[in-house]
Amino acid sequence: MLVRFLDEWTPYIDHPDLPVHEDPLNPITTLGKRLVAEHSEEDVKIAWWHRSHRYTERLSPGTKFADIIGEIDPGKLTGGVSMNAEEALAFGLIPRMHRGIFAMNELPNSTIWCKSACSTFSRNATFKSADTRSSLISMS
Repeated sequence: MLVRFLDEWTPYIDHPDLPVHEDPLNPITTLGKRLVAEHSEEDVKIAWWHRSHRYTERLSPGTKFADIIGEIDPGKLTGGVSMNAEEALAFGLIPRMHRGIFAMNELPNSTIWCKSACSTFSRNATFKSADTRSSLISMS
């Protein structure tokens, strides 16, 4: 039901190496920024993300920090990527839903990291938690 409040279609940079649906006008990853800076508007491939695909939820009580925020991918490290590099990250549900809606049935014990992570990945992230410890994170 919440997706009806989103724009029907949202443009994103269509590149296989981008881990999130990058806003062509305001990319957040290093690769997205580089693509926009180094190529003309006509050369940056744009695709459209329908609002029905911009919602995800996590209902299991055993949700881990890595599922929500992300983690360092050991496979990428063994491939030679530096641990300091953005490319070493395996993004979790929140960053992958950049400009979408993420809902969670139960929060892990620490709610503070979620607030911090949301503001890190999206300037306009909102966090709401009910008494039942259910939560909704909207990212725009």
